[in-house]
Amino acid sequence: MWLQLDPTQALTIGDAYALYIGEELGYVPTAHNYYCGTIDAISYIDFAYGEYFYDDYLAYPYDYRGYNGDCFPVTNGGKSGSVDLQPYIGILGDRTETRTDVEQIRLVLGMKGDVTLDGYEDWSYEASAYRTESSGKSFRSGIRGDKLALALGWDPSYGLPVSSSSIRAYSLSGPCAVDEINDPSAVQADVLEGCVPFDVFSPTLYQGIIGDFGTQAEKDYLWAQSVFTTDFNQTVLSGYLTGYLGEVQGGTVGAVIGAEMREDEIISIPDVVRDSGLFFGFAPNGGALGTQNVNEGFVEVAVPLLAGLKYAQELNIEASLRYSDIETENGYTGATQRSNGSTHSVKIGYRPINDLLLRATKGTSYRAPNLREVALRAESGFVSVSDPCRVPASYIEAGEYNPALEEREDVVLDNCRAAGVDPTTLGYDFDEGTSVSTTSTEVITAGTTTLEAEESTSTTFGFVYDIPNGHTIGATWYDIVVENAIIEPSAAYIVYDCYYENPGYTSQFCDNIVRDATTGEFDYVAAGFTNRDRETARGLDLNYRATTSFEFRDRLYNAGMDITANKMIERTLSLTNNVGEIETEHYEGEPGYPEWTAFIRNYISYGDWNATWQISFKSRVDQDPDGLDDWGSALGVEDLTAEPEVDDFGNETYPTTYADTCYGIANDDVDCRDVGFIKSQIIHNISLYYRADTYTVGFGVRNVFDKAPPRVDGTEIQSYSNVPIGYGYSIFGREYFLNISKQF
Repeated sequence: MWLQLDPTQALTIGDAYALYIGEELGYVPTAHNYYCGTIDAISYIDFAYGEYFYDDYLAYPYDYRGYNGDCFPVTNGGKSGSVDLQPYIGILGDRTETRTDVEQIRLVLGMKGDVTLDGYEDWSYEASAYRTESSGKSFRSGIRGDKLALALGWDPSYGLPVSSSSIRAYSLSGPCAVDEINDPSAVQADVLEGCVPFDVFSPTLYQGIIGDFGTQAEKDYLWAQSVFTTDFNQTVLSGYLTGYLGEVQGGTVGAVIGAEMREDEIISIPDVVRDSGLFFGFAPNGGALGTQNVNEGFVEVAVPLLAGLKYAQELNIEASLRYSDIETENGYTGATQRSNGSTHSVKIGYRPINDLLLRATKGTSYRAPNLREVALRAESGFVSVSDPCRVPASYIEAGEYNPALEEREDVVLDNCRAAGVDPTTLGYDFDEGTSVSTTSTEVITAGTTTLEAEESTSTTFGFVYDIPNGHTIGATWYDIVVENAIIEPSAAYIVYDCYYENPGYTSQFCDNIVRDATTGEFDYVAAGFTNRDRETARGLDLNYRATTSFEFRDRLYNAGMDITANKMIERTLSLTNNVGEIETEHYEGEPGYPEWTAFIRNYISYGDWNATWQISFKSRVDQDPDGLDDWGSALGVEDLTAEPEVDDFGNETYPTTYADTCYGIANDDVDCRDVGFIKSQIIHNISLYYRADTYTVGFGVRNVFDKAPPRVDGTEIQSYSNVPIGYGYSIFGREYFLNISKQF
């Protein structure tokens, strides 16, 4: 949230803070703003009160933060305008706690029996009908963003969150200045009633990580409870016949044939707090309203072709077929989505000898868009979305863009230019020497009836060999292809895929980003649901298992080892870009998709005790070759093989690559580039468990040897403090755990 403090006189930062929390000032008045504080004092405020000053510090004539030991008004060297203060506070229970009440009624009617068909015996049937009605209420409490704006002295009628820097243009003369609101009809009536100024300097807010309001009156005004009601009703009619079709050499042929009709209904209704996104930092959630009717028929056959023969101890074939017809209606618009299709599966198991099983499968799957994907209510909200085309203020020196400071990838800069904006000027006012304020970006989402059904094909081949003396080895090759996968990309993902992932501004999501024709800034992002063309996963699973038993001091122990490993052969995404071309992106060997992963489990058990030593392994991964930086240096390395740019005076300028951690070969150092790979990692875990009849107690250590996480450059790989996050690496070092469970 933003506050304002105007320069009027010289004060030390301690004096200013004492003034705000002291004598008869229950809040921070927007008419008193000071520029003050030494570096040490600013740091003290940072850690002690969770606050920091925000402005263009480089414009100040004092220290590098722009502050001297005192606070100065504009007549004594301070800048005109205001310095903004952004507290970092946490309120106990603010939007973090939910309570859900669910009631369910289910009525079931069924019957089954035996039937005799002409020429066939040993057949039976089962038919059932059931109705399920579920009603749930979700309760969440927290701070209202619109009330918070007014309590801090901002105009809530503009709909801007208090976390947006743009709200600084809509300040009132003071907190709770209801009469100055531009459009009272644009806010909820309860915002205007009983407003209480919010004291963000109350010591109660900063007593530990989570604080609390300074007064009950503040909480009574700002606090709200949201109730989200969802009813889900389902009616199902189903029946099947099962029995034997005849005999073959290996045994009896079994079959089942059946049908099912199902109707699902969802009625999800939010209150005004959730519907309008009134909680601070929460987007609107309009709920969902719709019905789905599913009609399916299926048949399955199991044939034991051979058994007990030389080189054919067992040969089994299983086959199945299912047809689905699905119609989904959006209850808000009346639009319908109709999908139908069939799936099949064939499985073969062959044992030439008892110890060796050869197996193969081929199958398909089918998923029509579900109720939420079709029936979600159309809604829009404002979220913070970073625009990679806006030039950071830190890249501006002496009133000009300095390319030597540029850290964005070339693919980002090229895509920005292809989008019609200049990434070296967008978002910066060179006349004023400051970044241009922006609001949060509008994101539009809704259910849709234009989705295609999601389909997949899976093929596997493998074997399992039982070696004498307790050893088993196995391997499975797999190939999985998913077409028209239904996804719900976030606004951040849409922006990332458009500007970072695909050179040439060819991402299918670029059309979802609409910019203002005048300013070039984001106008809105169309999110919601869409189909992804084709995903492929192909690889090899390897397994080894060894078990043994032994006696020690007249006690019987069991021990063993399990090894599972995966070799990723292919992980690709094929899609049609916005110019109609099919592009295939390879992910194998890149972050999140290591070429090799392995897991080893060693154990020994005695009675109810079990001790385990586990080892996990991930192989090295490298960033996409298209995003790999050229070799550079802090002073820049020119690419003399490229075509130079020639200015009006005939001067040639070659493309130059900059890096952070070296001076370059030309300066008696080495060339370097950002770390765009993640080293392999091996982690050891140990545990000891005791399992009784009704309870279990376990203790263990994760990351036994306190292995440090791999380090990367955050401009190349998603990371926090140079540690890759979201990829499954151990990032917390050695951890101890104790688990206790009890059955009643």
